[in-house]
Amino acid sequence: MKKILFTLALLISFSSFGQISILDSNKIIDKFPNGVVAYRDIDGNYLFDDKATEDNISEFKNHIDFSKISYYDVMSFEGDFLSSNSVHLQYYCDKDGKPSSIKQFFFKEYDEESKQGFLVGTEITYSRNGTIKSINHAK
Repeated sequence: MKKILFTLALLISFSSFGQISILDSNKIIDKFPNGVVAYRDIDGNYLFDDKATEDNISEFKNHIDFSKISYYDVMSFEGDFLSSNSVHLQYYCDKDGKPSSIKQFFFKEYDEESKQGFLVGTEITYSRNGTIKSINHAK
């Protein structure tokens, strides 16, 4: 996972949160220390009642949801869950349920007044084969 985060850090230059320099995964973890993870199906629905993680996915091989895995979703926050600035990373998974390649990443800035997170910077979505599928620049 740290290798994937490091790759992410090399892909983007992010300045919306006080000109931080994201050159390695430790800086991302330092900036966004609180997080949640989930496996999701192709429609974005949660799988395994949110009990499966990258570390324990092998325990769920016989679970009815295992064949539905589309991607692994990682949301990390500066502070409170859904109430602070955040980074969102999604990974395609291999046949064993392990994250194998990046699917999408983006950052959100939390607005206290509206109580919502808004996309900041650039959102990049990749195809399963690693080619860029879309690039969305926040306005």
